[in-house]
Amino acid sequence: MKKLIFGGFAVLLIFTLITCEGITPNGINDGPTTDVVYSADGTSVTLYLDGEVPVTKQSRALTKELAQAGHNFFEVVFYYVNASGVQVARSSWSIGEKAGVSNVPRTTAGINYGNTGAATIGTTAGDAYAVLFVGRKEDNTLLAIGKLSAATATVNNTTTSVTFEVQALTASLRQADGTGLGAATDTFLTSSRTPATTPPTAATTNLATATATVGGTGYAFPAYMLPKNTTTLHATYALGPSAAIGDYLLGVRVAEQDNIAGKPMADLKFAQFVTPSGTKYITGSTAERTTAVVTISAAGIQLPNPIPMVLTTADDDGFISLSFKIPVYAIHNNTAVAGVDNFITWYVRPGFGSSVYDLDEANLRSRGGSILLAVGTVSLNILDVQSSF
Repeated sequence: MKKLIFGGFAVLLIFTLITCEGITPNGINDGPTTDVVYSADGTSVTLYLDGEVPVTKQSRALTKELAQAGHNFFEVVFYYVNASGVQVARSSWSIGEKAGVSNVPRTTAGINYGNTGAATIGTTAGDAYAVLFVGRKEDNTLLAIGKLSAATATVNNTTTSVTFEVQALTASLRQADGTGLGAATDTFLTSSRTPATTPPTAATTNLATATATVGGTGYAFPAYMLPKNTTTLHATYALGPSAAIGDYLLGVRVAEQDNIAGKPMADLKFAQFVTPSGTKYITGSTAERTTAVVTISAAGIQLPNPIPMVLTTADDDGFISLSFKIPVYAIHNNTAVAGVDNFITWYVRPGFGSSVYDLDEANLRSRGGSILLAVGTVSLNILDVQSSF
């Protein structure tokens, strides 16, 4: 499985629930004790919220690995509807910080925060759900999502801990099943062969391979061929792994920002890729007037997957690269309430950092998050490559 967005291993996070008021982080751990213990094998993180344990090499073992993989920031949200309305408990923390999870709604009989298989998060009394977001603090890129394990989904007055099973998001032009390009499970699909078709399919996607040679090394990129002068080119991008991501996306809601409701949430830039000698740019003919819009209709809805887009081309031939970012939040964006952290705006991207603008090569070594679009008549043997403009 290629890039992130997150890496290949799942992380189980154990949260001890306490009954005192407040749900805010407790500070940075710089002493001889800690309330966060990371397992050496990378499969669990235990939070001690009503006490601390001595810091050991094992308790710090995963911190470096987590930071190297990019995920160093966490947010957990418990959502419950009772007769008086919605209750939200929320906390966020970084690697190296303590985390306090408290004030979680519970009853004697127990509240099921699992909601596995639900079509949406409910708004009637008794409905409940919990979600964990895992990502990068530097740019709030969402890299993985956690849901409660079946064994700990029901929380009652005597519950002391719960376990989140975390699924990494993947974003790649080659799906995890290994079928690769041209199959029905392709991540990115377009309606380039029959522009008005929606949703697009593998049959409507005109896909080729573009190649470039730099320093004697060949590079190959999936090139999505688009006709010129077309305003109804539908496209979709599927986050993966497709077989397992459904329940995890239940708590991912589109955030309210200026780029919602028909405004662009996509970036179109000169195509670039990384070589041992540095970043190279595809120059020559560029389809600079191509535009893209992510067609999410409104804020507050569950993030759709696949993510729908509409592309528009003009009369210029050439290459252009496509990326996107979508602002999201975990379950509920309640305003500031005493004892409850403010909600965080995260971003769903097909990559993070500078690599988000590098072309996706659809192979295991590629970490790029951009898609190469080839508009009109272009040579797929790319000769116009340079280090800068």
